[in-house]
Amino acid sequence: MARRVGHYLEAKGLTVNRLTNADHFNHPETRIYYQKGYHEAASHLADQLPAVGVKDIREEKRFDRPSIKIKLLIGKDILPYHTWFQEGDPS
Repeated sequence: MARRVGHYLEAKGLTVNRLTNADHFNHPETRIYYQKGYHEAASHLADQLPAVGVKDIREEKRFDRPSIKIKLLIGKDILPYHTWFQEGDPS
C-alpha cells in the first residue's frame, strides 16, 4: 500500500523520498507528522489524499532521518480507497 500511495502522490506532483513499513499494520487512522515550519506542506499532503479526512496532523520535534520533514502513516481508514491508488482519483 505504501508504494501505491507513494506513486499516487508523485503523480499529484509531490516528492516522495522514502517508503518504509510501519512498526505494525494495525493503525486505525492515517496520520501526518511534520517538522517545525512544515505545517502548510503537511496540510497540502492531507488535501491530496482521498476523502479519508486526515484528522491527525501533528508536529514532531525530530525524526530518525534529519532530511525527512513530513511523514505519512497509512492507517486502516484508507483501505476502502485502495482503488484510488491503482487507477487515480475517481472523482
